[in-house]
Order: sequence, then C-alpha cells, then structure tokens
Amino acid sequence: MAYLAWAVVLFFAGSWTFGLIVRPDLRLKSTIVTLIYWWAAIGLVAFTSISVYHLLWLMPLALIVPMVLMHAEISTTLHANVSSIFFKSLFIIGPAVGALIYWS
Repeated sequence: MAYLAWAVVLFFAGSWTFGLIVRPDLRLKSTIVTLIYWWAAIGLVAFTSISVYHLLWLMPLALIVPMVLMHAEISTTLHANVSSIFFKSLFIIGPAVGALIYWS
C-alpha cells in the first residue's frame, strides 16, 4: 500500500513539474510555490522515518494555501510575487510540518 501512495505522490509531483517545464505560459506563482513545498515534503519523507501517508494530506494543504494567498495578494496589490507567497504560506504550512516532525 505504501508503494501505491508513493506512486500517487510522485505522479502528481512529476507531472506538475513536467507541466511547468513544458508549458511556461501556464505557470502560476502559486503552482511554483506548491511544487517547492511538494518536493521539500517528498524529500523530508524520503530521508526520514515519516510515513508516506502524511503526504496525502500535506500535498493538498500545500496546494490550497498558496493558491488562496496568491488570490488574496492579487486582490489587494494587483500583482503577486513567488517569494512573498512562499513566506506567507510558510506561516501555515511550517507549523503543520513542524508538528508532524515532532509527533512522528
């Protein structure tokens, strides 16, 4: 069952990364931030004893939070920046990952 979880995780991360490389016109800043978080989480799980099943809730969290923050930033300033979206979403995703590391 863990192999199936790895297959799903790597399929989504790999296909989204490939999509960003092949179609640069569809690059959203929130998608770039999401992929940074996804690959960081995959590396964390691959090199620690944290279960791969935690990626099944971390990856949707890392998808939704940057997207919401990007839309909020665009609605207030009419432009968005990858680094500002990353650091703003770090305040939500960071404690979630920290709690996961602490309790694993």
